[in-house]
Amino acid sequence: MPRSFAIITQPGAGTRSRIGLLLCGNGSVMICDLGKLIPATMSGQSSTIPYPGVIRRWFQMAWSEKEIVAALSPLLLAYGSALDSDRFTFYVKQLRNIPPYILTLTVQKIINTRTFLPAIAEIRKQASSYQRMADHSVPPDWSIAWQEVVREVHRVGHCGHPKIIDKYAQEAVKRIGWQNICLAPSRDGQILRAQFRDTYLLIVAQDTDRKESVEALRQLMTNESHSEIGGKMKLLLNRIDLKS
Repeated sequence: MPRSFAIITQPGAGTRSRIGLLLCGNGSVMICDLGKLIPATMSGQSSTIPYPGVIRRWFQMAWSEKEIVAALSPLLLAYGSALDSDRFTFYVKQLRNIPPYILTLTVQKIINTRTFLPAIAEIRKQASSYQRMADHSVPPDWSIAWQEVVREVHRVGHCGHPKIIDKYAQEAVKRIGWQNICLAPSRDGQILRAQFRDTYLLIVAQDTDRKESVEALRQLMTNESHSEIGGKMKLLLNRIDLKS
C-alpha cells in the first residue's frame, strides 16, 4: 500500500460507499471504496490522505509520454529550428510531470504571446499559474494575511487563541510571537506590519525553495537511473518531505 495517494472523484458527489480511483505513489491505479478511506464530509475534489510514513503530495504521472509529446509538439511548428530533436526530447523529459491539459493550454499561451522559445523554467512558471486556477487556489498575499491577523487580535486578544487559516501567516505569528503582536504600542503599528510582511515573505520563499528542491529530486529519481546515488536521493527526499 502506498504511503499516500491522490483521490480522483466526481465533483459534488458524496464520498461514503463510493467507488473511485486512487493514483498511487508508484504510478499504479487502484479502484476502491472511497467511503472507507476518507470522511464523508470531504467534497468530491482531488485530495491527498496520509498513510503510515511520510506524507507526500507528489503523485507519479497518470499520463503517458506520448501525451506530453502531443502537448508540446506545437512548439516544433511555432519555433522551428530553435527546438531540434534533442532539445525537444529534453523538454519532454523535464516537463513530463505536468498534466497534459495544463501543458496544452500553457503551450498555446506561449505561442500566442512569445516571439522566442521560452526556457523550461518559464514554461513551468506559466503552467503553475494555470494549475493554481484549476485547483481554485491563489498565490500567498501577505497583506490579506495581515488583515486576518488583525481581525484575530481584535477578536481574541493577547490571552486568546487565534484561528488563522493562512498557513504562512500562522508560521509568521509563531515566529514573531502572538503576545508581541497583540501588545505592540499603536505607534509601532507600521513597524509591526513591516515585520510581519518581511517574515511572511521569507516563509513563503523558504517553502517555495523546499518545494522546488523536492520537485528537482523527484525528477532526477524519475528520469535518471543512478543506482549508486538513488538511495541517497530517496533519503534526502524523505528528509525534505518531513518538513512539509
